[in-house]
Amino acid sequence: MGNASANNIRTGYLLTAGSLSNAATTPTTASGTSAFTGILNASTGSNINITNNTLQGFLMSGSVTTFTGIINTAAVTGNINIQNNNVGSAAAGLLTIAFANSGAIACISNTGGGAAATLNITGNTVRGMTYNANCTGAFQCISATATIGTENISNNNFTNLTVNTSNATQGFLIGASNGTTNVTVSGNAVVTQFTNTNAGGANYFAIANLSAVPTSGSSAISNNILSNITVRTTTSYAAMIYWAPGTG
Repeated sequence: MGNASANNIRTGYLLTAGSLSNAATTPTTASGTSAFTGILNASTGSNINITNNTLQGFLMSGSVTTFTGIINTAAVTGNINIQNNNVGSAAAGLLTIAFANSGAIACISNTGGGAAATLNITGNTVRGMTYNANCTGAFQCISATATIGTENISNNNFTNLTVNTSNATQGFLIGASNGTTNVTVSGNAVVTQFTNTNAGGANYFAIANLSAVPTSGSSAISNNILSNITVRTTTSYAAMIYWAPGTG
């Protein structure tokens, strides 16, 4: 999904000689709130499979624009499989943010699922972020906020990522802020490097679950490679991994 040429799928305000144009080479800042989503499942059913997709070549020029690469919002009752996707490519990248933006960026997200559902976010690669300005919106590679039965976030690669945001994101690589009973986060890796060049705020946790429930079940956080991470901050950097007491 997208285009093999970088910045060739655009959202925002594009002008040529003062007129709106889909051929404009220079975007202009667009005010107002907007949302940009690559793949969305909002359909409830037994199982959902979002697999083997490539998203690449997006550009947005809004000042209050959110971007979500892949997201499930539905109360799926069985398996939610988000697997083996390329969220960004080496040739065209994923997303260029042209101007200062306060909207949140989530490359892969799950906000839905039934109480007994199983979430598998595995084998995905996230790469290719370009920030052309200082931003204030959150950035997360993987976000999972729904409380379900079982959650497996494993063997994902975060490849050569450089971001520029002052937002104090809780879990900028993996944020699993929910009360899911059984959780596995294993074998995820930073490949080459991850850098946040913005020194304007705190950087909280590479991998995090801030929920204080449940008090039963199990959480296994193992064999993750968190190396070559560079952050600049005027306030604080908390930890590489934070798992709240009581989360299994």
